[in-house]
Amino acid sequence: MPKFVSKSAVPPSTNGVNVLAVPDPFKGGSDRKRPSGRLFELLEFYLRHHYVHGSTAATINFHRKELELFLRFLEAQGHSMDPGDVGTVDVLGHLEDMKLRGLAARTLRTRQQAILTFFNWAIEWEILSVNPAKRIRPTKVPKRRKPFLKPAAFMALLDLCPLSTLVGARRQAMLWLMVQTGIRKRELWLLTKADLDWTRGEIRIVYGKGQKERASPFPQDVQFPMLRYLAHRTDELPCLWITEESRPIIADGLQYLCHAGP
Repeated sequence: MPKFVSKSAVPPSTNGVNVLAVPDPFKGGSDRKRPSGRLFELLEFYLRHHYVHGSTAATINFHRKELELFLRFLEAQGHSMDPGDVGTVDVLGHLEDMKLRGLAARTLRTRQQAILTFFNWAIEWEILSVNPAKRIRPTKVPKRRKPFLKPAAFMALLDLCPLSTLVGARRQAMLWLMVQTGIRKRELWLLTKADLDWTRGEIRIVYGKGQKERASPFPQDVQFPMLRYLAHRTDELPCLWITEESRPIIADGLQYLCHAGP
């Protein structure tokens, strides 16, 4: 069993960056006592492992939230907080409790996956030999298509974005890019001109989900408005999206553009 690292033993910052920049839900509470027990210590060690391996703050916060809910369920049941005492019945009990509370199937599946991953990590680190969540089948999630614009509505949007102006061409390029590739807003914002491969018809997305690089299609429907947009630009900035004042669009600005419409 490895020795767990306490918070006091970890340097609070490195080069001005907080190495423990994960919000602690147990701080600042009026009457909420700080948890104790080997499972909670193991969770803190697991989160530090995520940080060291480059997981984003959002990923770390996700695992903290989901796993704390499970551990607090065990605590409320008067269960032993030793990792080796957790069994399949305990995981099932937590999932059943969440289902009785009205959680959606997709949320249950996400929570189940977080627990499974946590115990897989404990096995990999030779802290446990058996994963109590391994034999539980993944929760079935009903398939449903997300609503999207009808072709007529999409064309009406394009009509509001004239290619004769920088703003109109930029919005057309964004619209076509989102529709044709399913690119996420953050990925869209981080694109640079160098990420566009006109010869191969691909877009290089460097900071995708999980911070993994991937290639996305760059079809002609996207290339044409993109060419018109770039033809309006006279700057030398490497970023793909700029304002009318030839300044890089910030994240909040892109968020506004995606929700405000043309």
